[in-house]
Amino acid sequence: MFLSTTKTGKDAKIDITGDTQNLFTGASSVLKTNITTTLTGEDAKIDFDGAKDITYSSNQFTINGINIDLKSADLGAEYTVKVDTDVNGVFDKIKGFVDKYNEVIDKLNKKTSEKTYRDYKPLSDEEKQAMDEDTIKLWEEKAKSGLLRNNEHVNRLLGNIRGGLYESVYSDYSDDGVNNDTKLSGFSFLAEIGITTGTYQEKGKLQIDEDKLKEAITNDVDGVMDLLFKTPDSTITDDTEKRAETGLINRVYDDIIDGMKSIIDKSGTGDNASLYRQVKSTILVDFVTKSGSISLLDKDVVNIEKQISRENSRLTSVENRYWRQFTAMEKAMSQMNSQSSWLMSQMGGM
Repeated sequence: MFLSTTKTGKDAKIDITGDTQNLFTGASSVLKTNITTTLTGEDAKIDFDGAKDITYSSNQFTINGINIDLKSADLGAEYTVKVDTDVNGVFDKIKGFVDKYNEVIDKLNKKTSEKTYRDYKPLSDEEKQAMDEDTIKLWEEKAKSGLLRNNEHVNRLLGNIRGGLYESVYSDYSDDGVNNDTKLSGFSFLAEIGITTGTYQEKGKLQIDEDKLKEAITNDVDGVMDLLFKTPDSTITDDTEKRAETGLINRVYDDIIDGMKSIIDKSGTGDNASLYRQVKSTILVDFVTKSGSISLLDKDVVNIEKQISRENSRLTSVENRYWRQFTAMEKAMSQMNSQSSWLMSQMGGM
């Protein structure tokens, strides 16, 4: 006898073949069964951060850095996955930036306040030949010391960076140009998340209130990220509006790029052209298009060389003039001596 039972629930099917009498009476006669189970899974559908019905055909997938492994689920059921903020991870990243920032600020401050040794002039080739390598090295360290003391370009860079960190992150602009004080994030100032500047003697170095920063990350990590990394809308063309809508760390980056361009305009690229391109691929474009790849120092050297050439020409002209005058004087003296001799001979004859 053949009994076929099919139950359909999301494509599950069971077929049973055998002796129905023995099957229902529980007799010990042989029962031949053939059970076939077919399960066809459905694609997983994910709603993530406003995006609806993101489909995955695999049990394992990654979305926005989150690894998900689906083990089992009731058919048709919905589940919510809650992802907590890695407070320590975000804190460590911000602290790492602050530490590197303080290192850069410390180096630049030391360069702009470095002592100048005016008695140590650059060595000529002849002077170097009379010295050993250690003496030359020590001498050149003294000669180079203070070259950036109170340098206007470095000081301007430091001032712009500090000013950018103190300014708030918000927009005073609406589409119609009316001031509406629209706030872009949960925080407007760096101090609100526990990062402040130290004393005057520290010259702009940052300090972190660990508890306050972690509290801000826990309560509003998106606000912290906006405060630090907000990027302005690409349609904004006004520089003031664009800066107002730029996160603080992005402002620091922009100010450093502007400072590097100013220094390149002054001193040229030196051996660091490839490094500048790694920092920003277009950093040398303005230098090439506006300055023709000639720095202000190069122009100063060219101008000095022109002045030297003009002075050499002037000295040659003066020298030739003196020689002409001297020759004329020698000729005049020779004529005078000749006339004097003639007069003496005439007077002797009388």
